[in-house]
Amino acid sequence: MPILSLKNVEFTYPDGRKAINDVSFDVEPGQCIGLVGANGAGKTTLLLMLPGVLLPAAGEIRVLDIRLDKTSAPTIRRYVGLVFQDSDDQLFTTSVYEDVAFGPRNMGLSAADTASAVENALAVTGITHLSSRAPYRLSSGEKRLAAIASILSMDPKLIIMDEPSSSLDPKARRKLIELLRRMPQTKIIASHDLDLVWDVCSRVIVLKEGGVAADGETKTILSDEKLLDACGLELPLRLSVNGNSHRRG
Repeated sequence: MPILSLKNVEFTYPDGRKAINDVSFDVEPGQCIGLVGANGAGKTTLLLMLPGVLLPAAGEIRVLDIRLDKTSAPTIRRYVGLVFQDSDDQLFTTSVYEDVAFGPRNMGLSAADTASAVENALAVTGITHLSSRAPYRLSSGEKRLAAIASILSMDPKLIIMDEPSSSLDPKARRKLIELLRRMPQTKIIASHDLDLVWDVCSRVIVLKEGGVAADGETKTILSDEKLLDACGLELPLRLSVNGNSHRRG
C-alpha cells in the first residue's frame, strides 16, 4: 500500500490562480523523492497540501489510506512531518530540548516517552550537545538540524521538506546530506539544489505550471538537459562545467 497517494489533485488560490493542476502520483514506503521545478511551479503549495495545511479543491489525497479532508487532517498530521524552509518558523521555545519535546508532549506522550523521543531525535541529528542552547544562538546549520529533530521526535511516517539546504554553508550542507542519507523515513524534498537531490533522492518529480512534467529515476531526469530547460531548470552543477554538460558518477 502506498504511504501517500494523490489522484487528480487540484488547488486554486482565492485570487483565482490555479497552483496545482491534475497532479497524480503514489509514494511507496521508504522512498526518498525530490520535488523540483522553477519558482511558481507549485512545489510549496503541494507540500502544504500533504499534511492538510491546504486542502485540495478537487481530486484526492490519501495518507496511509486515510483520505485527507478537514475532519481527518489532525489525524494525518500525526503521520506527516513538515520541515519549513525557514527554521525560525519551527523553533520558538527557550531551548532546543523544549522545541524537540513540544511535539511529543502535544501528542500526549508520557514524560518518560517524551524524554526518550527527544534524546533519540537529538542523537540522530547529532545535536545532543546543543539541547540546552537557545535557538536564536544557533547557526543556520544547527537550526536546520534542530528543526529536523523537532519532527523526528514525533516519529512521522512521512517527512516533507521545503528547501532544506537553503542558507547553509558548504559544511552544514554536507552534514545535512549525510543525515538525509541515514534517515530511513519516507521523504519528499522540494529543492532548487539539484545536486542535493542527486545525492539523496532515488526518484524525482518535476513540476511545471502546477502539473507533473516528469516523474522518474533521479539520474535519468536530472541528466535530461532538454527537459530541465523546458521546465525552467538547469543541470546539476556536477553535470555542467563551463557550460558543457558531462556525466559524472
